[in-house]
Amino acid sequence: MAQKQPEKPFLIDGIIGNSRMLATLTKDGVIHHLFWPNIDYAQNMGRTLAGIHAPGITGETQWVGGAGWEARQEYLSDTNIIRTVARHEGLGLEVGVDDYVLPEKDVLVRSFSIANRRPAPIQLRFLYYLALDLEESELYNTVYFESRTQAAVFYRRGFNFCLGGDRPVSGYQCGHEQWGNSALIDAADGHLQGAEIQNGDVDASLSWELGEIQAGQAVNITIFIGAGDDVEGASGLLEDARRMGREKLLESTAGFWREWLSRREPAFAGRPAPGSEADRIDALYRRSLLALKLLADETYGGIIAAPEFDPRREECGGYGYCWGRDAAYIATALDVAGYHELTARFYRWALKAQSRDGVWLQRHYMDGRPAPSWGLVQSDETGGILWGMWQHFLLTRDEGFLAEVWPGLRMGAEYLARNLDPETGLPRPSVDLWEERFSEATYSSGAVAAGLLAAAQAARKLGFAEEAARWREVAETIRRGIETFLWSQGEGRFLRGIKRKVSVDEYHWAQGNGVKAVREDQGLYPAYFRWDDPVVDTSLLGLSFPFNLFPATDERMRRTAAEVAGRLEVPHTGGVMRYEWDPYRGGNPWIICTLWLALYRVQTGERGEAERLFRWALSHQTELGLLPEQVDRQTGGTAWVVPLAWSHAMFIHAVMAFRQRGWLSERSRTGAG
Repeated sequence: MAQKQPEKPFLIDGIIGNSRMLATLTKDGVIHHLFWPNIDYAQNMGRTLAGIHAPGITGETQWVGGAGWEARQEYLSDTNIIRTVARHEGLGLEVGVDDYVLPEKDVLVRSFSIANRRPAPIQLRFLYYLALDLEESELYNTVYFESRTQAAVFYRRGFNFCLGGDRPVSGYQCGHEQWGNSALIDAADGHLQGAEIQNGDVDASLSWELGEIQAGQAVNITIFIGAGDDVEGASGLLEDARRMGREKLLESTAGFWREWLSRREPAFAGRPAPGSEADRIDALYRRSLLALKLLADETYGGIIAAPEFDPRREECGGYGYCWGRDAAYIATALDVAGYHELTARFYRWALKAQSRDGVWLQRHYMDGRPAPSWGLVQSDETGGILWGMWQHFLLTRDEGFLAEVWPGLRMGAEYLARNLDPETGLPRPSVDLWEERFSEATYSSGAVAAGLLAAAQAARKLGFAEEAARWREVAETIRRGIETFLWSQGEGRFLRGIKRKVSVDEYHWAQGNGVKAVREDQGLYPAYFRWDDPVVDTSLLGLSFPFNLFPATDERMRRTAAEVAGRLEVPHTGGVMRYEWDPYRGGNPWIICTLWLALYRVQTGERGEAERLFRWALSHQTELGLLPEQVDRQTGGTAWVVPLAWSHAMFIHAVMAFRQRGWLSERSRTGAG
């Protein structure tokens, strides 16, 4: 008889990892995803639970995080270690668990402490359940119990995981996750039957006798899940972790993260007062860096937008990929924070991911191959990567890096230069920044022009005068096209774009309402375009930040920013939407967009407005100090995607922009308690 497993949540609360292995947790301390050997693929976790069987109190195993448990959670200071403390009043038990991944070894560690809060001693048995879908498949998996290593071994081709503890087991069961012989069902009464091996859609439970726990006392047990290319490798990692022991593992992992974080460019000259707003800013800055490190792949160098949470595409198009768009902001944020090696590794990844014609496609897997797409070419991505390469050079003055990326930079610039619309001088229509329309978008035009200007500067630095002059002229052509076709005197601001692809019905409607529309015969079928796209969009600010194609003080930018602020800021909740009538997830304010307007205000010297917007983002971090993509426009709570790398990147950019202005100190208004 098959049993239906619960769906994984779209929203998670925390992440742990080591840039090769990435796991997600919810606030009850339950792990839902386990990505390995890369942070985007494969998601191997089916389900995992920790349980306690107390024969004198209840006949059923109590799974921690289930009904009756109340939990609180935090990251240990300046680490990627999550501590969850769950209490069950009815059982009189308190369970604490430190969850982390070893920095240098692909081992997930779950270090439990179980305290007896009852007035009398209690006999306890600890159970651990694990179901893995190796390589994201329910097929062809095998699990067996290895008595020599006291571990449940899961394997499928090159995916091998070993589950074990730091003490000898008292029972085991290998089963089928979706059937009546599931190891989860067998564990319900606390007694395991000892089935040694199963194949197919498999799971396993292990048990350990903890003995009698006195009133007010606690007992510890640590669980390890090691991953390797073969069974021997995974088993070896498990044995290595056991030998190091609970305390040394925690100490060395915390030390690794604190040492890594110590390399950052500090946000404040001095140490902010504990509990002050400056302290909160500094904490979120540090947490942003720690989160971005986990989202940057160690093996290849790509950076994912967020841990994947919707593989069936039920609510979105997926986030567990690398976009050149996001990555240009993220890599540059890491650069300004002092992590130049991560940024250089990303651009080396970009060289391998680049298509032969010079373009970077919409999104990629960590190994550089094209990822699933609904719009292959998104011209702002190629422009953004070229812009970012030059920013890295400006910050590091590493001429060796510039020479290394030159072949890819040249191919990208040539691709952009030959793909202009002869009618407007703008980049030909492609998928826009938000990936919702096909047009000659203003933001995309700004990104392409900035990318070409960056390439021209790199060419001049490396002695390629002809390319430098030609690309600069193409960039100036785009700038003139923006001024001519994308500035609307009637609207008094920049348009979101022109030549927006529409259906044949909207084409006829537009013509009938005095709006210019055009038809172009392309291949087998005609394409229809509405000429103007007057919707107010936050991304229009990209012309000033980050691309500096127009000064923020340019009157046209001031008028455009005024429209963004006036039309897109949400009245009740605060924060800034992407654009007018945004339908995605109900049209919520975004952390990205709010900080975008804040960064524009920094450029124009409007300190009060910049601080107000910055504080809004600061106040909408999650309880664990992570930044979501969106904030619910009705409740003000987290609405979608945690953590979003781009949100954290924009926060880092904002912190550094405030610091550069001299607005960020432990005694400044922004830093005041």
